[in-house]
Amino acid sequence: MTKRNFASLDDVRIEKDKSRRQISQEVATLKEDVADGIIAPETFFMRSSNRFMNYVGYAMSAYKALKKAQGLMGSFFKKR
Repeated sequence: MTKRNFASLDDVRIEKDKSRRQISQEVATLKEDVADGIIAPETFFMRSSNRFMNYVGYAMSAYKALKKAQGLMGSFFKKR
């Protein structure tokens, strides 16, 4: 991973604001896609270019898979 050399603190603030705007724009686009039914809610975060948001998406998918497995296993072992 390379580190950027900033000339001043203002450059850092500008870069930070630019990143925030990009993330909020991506989230707005993804929200519209989910609302329109173009993509599933589980893939909402995984389509972002932000790594943290990707991890959230992976966690959501893993949780959904876990719940589905629990439901399947529960139906096999129901007490009668």
